[in-house]
Amino acid sequence: MRLLTIVLLCCSFNCLAQPKIDFGNTIVELGEVPEGPIYNITWYFHNTGNEPLVISDVKSSGSILLVSNYDKSPVRPGGQGCVQASLTTKGWANNRVNKSLVVKSNAREIILTAQGFVTTDSLDHKDRPDTFTNMVTNAVVKSNDVYYNIQPGDVLFQDLDCGAECDAIEKVTEGIDGMDFSHCGIVVQMGNEMMVVEAYGAVKATLVNDFLARTKDASGKPRVVIGRLKDEQSSLADESAEIAKKYIGKGYDDAFEMGNDKYYCSELVYECFKKANKNKPFFQLNKMTFKEPGTDTIMSFWVDYFKKLGKPVPEGKKGINPGAMSRNKDIQIIRLQQL
Repeated sequence: MRLLTIVLLCCSFNCLAQPKIDFGNTIVELGEVPEGPIYNITWYFHNTGNEPLVISDVKSSGSILLVSNYDKSPVRPGGQGCVQASLTTKGWANNRVNKSLVVKSNAREIILTAQGFVTTDSLDHKDRPDTFTNMVTNAVVKSNDVYYNIQPGDVLFQDLDCGAECDAIEKVTEGIDGMDFSHCGIVVQMGNEMMVVEAYGAVKATLVNDFLARTKDASGKPRVVIGRLKDEQSSLADESAEIAKKYIGKGYDDAFEMGNDKYYCSELVYECFKKANKNKPFFQLNKMTFKEPGTDTIMSFWVDYFKKLGKPVPEGKKGINPGAMSRNKDIQIIRLQQL
């Protein structure tokens, strides 16, 4: 009897320990959209279970809705992920589209749907967005009950705890006032939600509060500061935020190579502000260094890192990093405050 009780208890615990995938809304309603553009669609989800969630596959039901990206790494309990797709409207004028994706995971299979009506007259719809998301009324987002002094166009600089890579980045770069930053992203408004567009595994949009929750100091405060353009340049910040949405779904640039249509975190911010600034750099590129400070020796971490990529260490190549961006004279650094 005692053995049976133990077995039953173990079975109960195993049954309770499982991932749960919650998209809130599985249908993204596009409304009326003009024929021609390719529309980017993102479905955000949360793991509301108590075990890591892994998406094993995402498949499309047709040729006009194509999968562009999805989170392939395990999503921790309470964490957020996304599935991204692109919808082609050419040749679909005066037709209603209703296309689906099938998401397979270690939780359950879910069908995501994008639907709308494709029109012929683009003039009446010139202000329509080309990026859509299920986040407008997503009831699972409880973290946004907390608000901060953050606004669209802000650059968030983060001291990210990602292990040896973050330590190596911070060792060869320096932020304003000696602060350490290993990550950054742009704040954008998407529907009713404040998000951060960031190159983090891939270019994606993350809820502000999920972004802030990644790393905290001993007192429980997020290790993040705000970089905000001065008032006379606020329109440039707003434009940069809108441009950032168009990069969602792009790949991550592991090799830190400029101009390959993949992006690391500070490269993404650099490109968005450059485009908003009429293709003139707002943040300046610098020669990258991977050397141990005060020596002429490449740090062992970077030697191993680039060896695994099969690429030479890009010592002296042009690039950019969060620390250098935080020292830009045209932005003001603002301490994060909970409202």
